[in-house]
Amino acid sequence: MPKLNKKLFFILLVPLAYLMQFLSSKVPNLAERIYTRGVYRLIAKLLNLVSGYIPVSVAEILVVLSILFILFYIIKTVIKMVKSSSQAFKILCNALVNILTAVSILYFAFMLLWGINYQRLPFSRIAGYDTSPASVDELLDVCESLLVRANELRKYVAEDDNGVMKLSTGINETLKTAYMGYETASKTYPELYHNYGRPKGVILSEVMSYLASEEFTFPLPAKQT
Repeated sequence: MPKLNKKLFFILLVPLAYLMQFLSSKVPNLAERIYTRGVYRLIAKLLNLVSGYIPVSVAEILVVLSILFILFYIIKTVIKMVKSSSQAFKILCNALVNILTAVSILYFAFMLLWGINYQRLPFSRIAGYDTSPASVDELLDVCESLLVRANELRKYVAEDDNGVMKLSTGINETLKTAYMGYETASKTYPELYHNYGRPKGVILSEVMSYLASEEFTFPLPAKQT
């Protein structure tokens, strides 16, 4: 019974997490000032400091381990149900409660570590952009300007023998300098300044290529692979 009460307590984290999301959606200014620019930056700094010492993608490791654990748990539960057929329903109910408890904890942790950021002010408002509908002529001028600018910058891009763009340095060196883009942008938009973690390549990159997936953003602070 004490174990069940503890599980029920964790399940109650779901409405608590939803309440956090609901309240932050009603006051995005507070979500921006208190959470995004305050609490979240401290959390992100701590997690980036810890994960920064791990040379491989923490997100990839957690995803793979989670998939393996789920498969293991399903197989284990089925075997227990087969061996104890008279207790099969009880075993199934207990497994479902365990799953619900785990999902509740994960959902609450997600909201606490990242989720409230979805309720922050839109960047267009932070940057002071004019988001009123643009005319066709205005869109055409923008496209022509971007085309001219892209052609001007193309001559600075390294190419292989086939004229295809290539990195000027190795992939690892390139990933190490990714933060510099944000540093440059933060000079115009100070809100973008942050101690970002270094993007990391994935071990299962070929599998992701077959799945037509180029990257995934993990719901931990500033973790992109």
